[in-house]
Amino acid sequence: MRLASEAIWKVLHSGLSPIVIVLYGQPEDLRDVVEQVETIAHPEWMTRTVRAVLDAVQAPPSILVLLLPTDEVQAMTWLERYREQNLEREQPIVLFLQRDGAAHRALADLPNLRSWVAGSVVDPEWLDIANEEDVREMREEFQRDARCSPEQWLSRYRQGELPNDAETTRRTYRALFLEA
Repeated sequence: MRLASEAIWKVLHSGLSPIVIVLYGQPEDLRDVVEQVETIAHPEWMTRTVRAVLDAVQAPPSILVLLLPTDEVQAMTWLERYREQNLEREQPIVLFLQRDGAAHRALADLPNLRSWVAGSVVDPEWLDIANEEDVREMREEFQRDARCSPEQWLSRYRQGELPNDAETTRRTYRALFLEA
């Protein structure tokens, strides 16, 4: 739970993206994941839970929006369309998607949204499986594959030095998780 909470805290507070995606397993898990995000959010932040993308994008930029859409695929398409209106958000819109669901798979077909949320996708269940030794091994594996540390990778990513493709998105997500 600690690693998942740390990762959620990091993406909520990093300002890296105005959209954060949090994955959940089964529909019955959604409530617990939403509560976890609410608990981790800064206590002074105002929070609003909505089902419609239009309500999310029209919310004041200072409000943390928890978007629980009834149609996750359509929500992603609409978020991509409203990209410009959300670039200046102070607090992100948190979109909850079912892991390996249609929307999670469709993210690969939405390159603009995928690049926009790169590094801002959290899978709490996967993170809860990992322990400290696993993290050390994953850092070593990352360094072998990427030929740099997670921190160096993120620095290059934030400076726009990396290509905008699925592999960069995947590595950036892993680097955020492994960042010391």
